[in-house]
Amino acid sequence: MKKKLLILMFIVSIVACIFASCGECKHEAYEVKSTVAATCAADGKTISACTECGLEKVEIIPKTGNHTMSYEEIKPTCMAAGKNIGTCTVCGFVTETVGEPQLPTCDIANKKEIVISEPTCTTDGKKKNVCSICNKDIYVVGYDGTTPALKHTYERSGGLLTEEEMGISYVAGNCDTEGYVSRVCKDCGYDQDPITREEYSKIEGYDVEKYDSMKVKGHNWGEKVKTVAPTCDVNGYDLYVCQICNAEDKRAEVPAEGHKYNMADNAVVDLDYKIIVKPTCITEGSKAYICTVCQEVATDEAYIKPIPTVEHNVTNTNEDLLVVSVDANCTDDAYKIYKCGVDPLCEYTKTFTEEGTAIGHKLVVSLEPCCLTGGKTRYICENVCNGVACDYTVDDAPFEDIKHVQGERKAEPTCVKNAVYTCSACGVDYEAYTVAEGGAAADQAHGNHNFSQVAYVIEPTCSTVGYTVYSCVAGDCGLLDGDNLDANGEYVYEAPRDVKPRTAHNFNPLTEDGRIVCVTCSMQYRDISTEVTTDSDSLCVGCGLDECNCGLRVEWSGYISPKEPESISANVAFVKNKLEWTEVEMADDTLVMGEGIIALAGAAETKYTIKIYDAANGTLLNTIEMTGEHVVIDLYEYATVGQIEILATTDATVSFYSIIK
Repeated sequence: MKKKLLILMFIVSIVACIFASCGECKHEAYEVKSTVAATCAADGKTISACTECGLEKVEIIPKTGNHTMSYEEIKPTCMAAGKNIGTCTVCGFVTETVGEPQLPTCDIANKKEIVISEPTCTTDGKKKNVCSICNKDIYVVGYDGTTPALKHTYERSGGLLTEEEMGISYVAGNCDTEGYVSRVCKDCGYDQDPITREEYSKIEGYDVEKYDSMKVKGHNWGEKVKTVAPTCDVNGYDLYVCQICNAEDKRAEVPAEGHKYNMADNAVVDLDYKIIVKPTCITEGSKAYICTVCQEVATDEAYIKPIPTVEHNVTNTNEDLLVVSVDANCTDDAYKIYKCGVDPLCEYTKTFTEEGTAIGHKLVVSLEPCCLTGGKTRYICENVCNGVACDYTVDDAPFEDIKHVQGERKAEPTCVKNAVYTCSACGVDYEAYTVAEGGAAADQAHGNHNFSQVAYVIEPTCSTVGYTVYSCVAGDCGLLDGDNLDANGEYVYEAPRDVKPRTAHNFNPLTEDGRIVCVTCSMQYRDISTEVTTDSDSLCVGCGLDECNCGLRVEWSGYISPKEPESISANVAFVKNKLEWTEVEMADDTLVMGEGIIALAGAAETKYTIKIYDAANGTLLNTIEMTGEHVVIDLYEYATVGQIEILATTDATVSFYSIIK
């Protein structure tokens, strides 16, 4: 028992010692446990723990707002211009800028043939070429799209033909119509094609007498049947009837006597004429005269006459014709509108006013003089007429303009917005007045944009330079760097655009028709040495001529002036120090050897080493190694080339092309 008591006392003393020595932790040192980086759209954070007690704290890292953009170039077509679309790979922010212009014409390479109509036995079929992108017709030289007609087809077999094989049918003649023997086309079913006597004689079991019996027989009229006397509108005649086909023959006709009408002013309704359409206030009526001999109502327009419209009938006594009833208001008398009662479709109306019923405005004070009313007392009419409150207001005049009383400063001025204060009189937030109106210059929008926010990035291509566009970081601005114009109409850039030079064209391989074409951007340069060209010079895509009416033309990006090819011996350095430029090329006195193209031609396994030296100090600018039967190098980035050295592993040739834009 005594031993247990000693152990308990020992434990208590140790615990008391521990608590006595710890005290409260002061968190003087922290160790970073984890970090989440901030992005353009989300805050990051850093989590740290106290090295003494382990207590954690979180520090927020503000979001950067700087987008990480990925760009896609959409090429133009004959229906739409190209565009450059940028997308932030982090938050999905999207920008879009105009790219290459819409193509002026359809590309003949995109044509497709469609069938307009299929050929039949008797008619040609028709096809045409259309653009596979916009479905517009494309004209192709020498193409008419005609598919010849098939012509009729009849079943044939060896030996004599049967009537069934030929689709034979007999059409018997009558008294005045000749009969015939027809055959049927197996493709279109045409059965009106008479067969000749010679063709008929080749049919198995033919009967020439039956064929010859298809003749006109002629009528047998016999004796007169009766005599019909003439009426007002029917001729009289002697009637004969064919004893074979019962056809009628009218002979010795006696002219009809004609209708007789009383169209005088004393004509009586229902006796001399009948009203066909009753007139109203918006439509005329009509009347048709009655024949005095046969009492038939005329259908001939000459005997159908119009009846004039009648007058409108509008009164304020028939409430069934009331359209609108409006009570009096402050300024207008009460009135009612009635419609015409003659024709249900008539839209004619008449207004009947109750004179002297306007009630006048009843004004009450709406606002006492203050900075909200510019120092005036404002009155408003309190009348409610026809369920609508009167909106008439009036202010006392003359008056002295009372501005807001400057109170607490709520916001500092920005590049586009004055400082904001709270009026100590009415509590309204307002922009500071201009200096001329009694404000302070420090309150005015300073106009100093801060173009430090990346708006979007355009990557360079072989036809355009790349650059970065910045926007002002002020929240109310949104101006892009370059949106401002100076006094000369030039864009002003207050922040670097980070221009990136264009990349090299890919002219592999060179064409053989007096032009070179970049396979990446489709820029085309035409040989200026072949003929006279102009700034608007273009070439027909279809026929390759300057004079062409089809409209399928290519516009040039510039012109080239090729030099005569020069020989390169295998493994012997070829050195070129100067090119003989034309007068057109020398117009630009800064042109040395750049803005041109080197075209090398050798064997498929030929390896080339090309060294380019600077014109100013002779230093080596670049060494290019390439292999192939045809190799083309764009010198766009070496505008001051002084010397070119070429080493080829086999015999080859080199041609120099200068580009004239």
